[in-house]
Formats: sequence, C-alpha cells, structure tokens
Amino acid sequence: MALAVALMVVGIWGIGSIFSSRLTADSEKLAAVIRYISHYSVRHNVPCRLVLEMESGVFYGEYRRGKTRFQIDADEMKAALKGESKKTGRFYEREEEEKKKKKQAQWSIIPIRQFGSLAEKGEAKRKGNAQSDKRMLYKTTRFKAVMTPHHDQPATEGRQEIYFFPDGTVERSYVSLGLGDRLRIMLINPLTARVSVVQNDEQIPDDYKNQR
Repeated sequence: MALAVALMVVGIWGIGSIFSSRLTADSEKLAAVIRYISHYSVRHNVPCRLVLEMESGVFYGEYRRGKTRFQIDADEMKAALKGESKKTGRFYEREEEEKKKKKQAQWSIIPIRQFGSLAEKGEAKRKGNAQSDKRMLYKTTRFKAVMTPHHDQPATEGRQEIYFFPDGTVERSYVSLGLGDRLRIMLINPLTARVSVVQNDEQIPDDYKNQR
C-alpha cells in the first residue's frame, strides 16, 4: 500500500515537472522572439510588432514596409497608436488613420530563418512559406492575457499586438502564459525591451496595470 502511494506521488510530481518545464520553455521562446523583434526594429530602422493569436497560441513578428519604412517618426507613431497626433494636436480614431495609410504602408512577417536557434531543423531552408515564420506554444500552454497602453483592461481573446520602435523602445506591456494553475507573466521593459518574469498577478507593477 505504501509503495503504491509512493509511486502515485512520484507520478504526480513527474507530470507536474513536465508541465512546468513546458511552460518555462514557452516563456523562454517568447522572450527570445521579443528580443529579436526589438533588434530587428533598430537594425533596419523600421517599426515592428509582436502578434499574438490568443486562441491558437500562435505568435510571430511583423515589420512595417512601404513608403514610410525609413521616414516614419517614432514619437509620431506612438502618438498615433494612442489616438493623438502631436503635430496637429487633434484626436482621431486609430482605425480611420490605418485606412488612410493602408496603401502607403503594409506589414510583413519577419522571416523565421533570421531567428537563428529558434528555427526548427530544416525549417529555415523553406522559401515563401509564411506558416514557417510563425511560432506556437505547446498545446497545454495558453495565452491568458495581454496588456498594452491601448487596452483599458487585459485582453484575453482575439489577435493582440505589441509595437516596437526604431529607437529601441517598445510599448509597456505584459503577456501572461498559463498552464493549469501555473502562470508565467512576462513584463516587457518599455525602454530596453528586456523581459522579466513574475509568477502571479500580485507581482505585476502598478504602472503595467494602469496605463491610461
């Protein structure tokens, strides 16, 4: 009887350890992608964004191309994302502004082959396959929430975006990954794009929670 109980405890511990390691691996993979997107934005002098598909667990980077690629002003873009133009002092809806710029600027996926060790074996050699440029969480891991300056409250569904700028800054944001009752909350530093990790909602700094 004692042996059976001991084996059950060991089995439960083993399963928990596997789940924990998968959650850690996913958080490290996402952190690596965040770092790369930031470097890509600075190196190519182009605005970028991290795209998170909440339900499917898919995430990837995009860069902005078009006539504004090397002419865009980072401060003006930040103001536009918040709904205010610093040059004119007027307010406008972000959706309307995007419609005006649609023909001048578009977003393209950052090639996964440039992510180095993140590319799976043989995947980096594929050409013209957008699906190979995307990453995915383990099936047991989920995006729990995303918070950015253009959210009134944490987003839990749909497609979410975090913007990076050519001056090395990024929107003050956090991404929460979950597996069962385990959490990894990734805090993205707005000045350096470095990622720090906390393990519960109480550890999230107030300036990440209340950004409006």
